Amino acid sequence: MTSIRTVLGDIEPDQLGVTYLHEHLIIDHPLVADRFPHISLPSVDEAVGEVARCADAGVRAMVDAMPCASGRNVLKLAEVSRRTGVSVIAATGLHTPKYYAGAPWVFEASADALAELFIADITGGIDHFDYTGPVVRAPHTVPGYSRWRRWGTLPMPPRSV
Repeated sequence: MTSIRTVLGDIEPDQLGVTYLHEHLIIDHPLVADRFPHISLPSVDEAVGEVARCADAGVRAMVDAMPCASGRNVLKLAEVSRRTGVSVIAATGLHTPKYYAGAPWVFEASADALAELFIADITGGIDHFDYTGPVVRAPHTVPGYSRWRRWGTLPMPPRSV
């Protein structure tokens, strides 16, 4: 049977329950706080309060769609999950370019280097921690390619993980 990978470890599909499929529980990045303060969500306590209300309504799992280097904080996501009992599934991949002014490596990395980063997030642990995430975020995708608004097209051959 296939497992569902959460920030606190794998669970069986029958443990998933009602799932909120796209949320941003934590957005914790200096660039976001400075340029987009209306979407800055660094507080674990506030996230716990919001998730607890969802749990009271029957939600048992949430997919956090914040990808790497733009505000994802896997340690805070794990704390939210532990404190609420709601499984959190983290994302990897990239967001739109406006979130990466402080991360020039994103624009310079080869398709292979990005693929290795995303695979490492899924199989080895996010940001060098023992928390993993199976959801790959890639805006505007078609088979074999990832299309990034204003970035052009990066050839991304399909890979198995």
